[in-house]
Amino acid sequence: MQSNMGTRNDTDSLVGRSVGRGTLAIKDDHRGIAENPSGTQGMGMHIMNYRAGMIGGALEVRPDRSSGTVVTCLFPVKDGQ
Repeated sequence: MQSNMGTRNDTDSLVGRSVGRGTLAIKDDHRGIAENPSGTQGMGMHIMNYRAGMIGGALEVRPDRSSGTVVTCLFPVKDGQ
């Protein structure tokens, strides 16, 4: 397994809001994430999904079409906040 420590990559983030819903999306341009080849999830992904669920949200992690990974969290927001 090769470490990503010390390598340079760019990260973009987007925060958005529509009626009753907030969005946080983060994309990097590194080597990307596998489509769960082993059929199991590590603790990191489990914890991220748990935290999204604690705020009533949903998490999506997928490889980007060009390169890298996109992590998107959709979560409820109250109007006026």
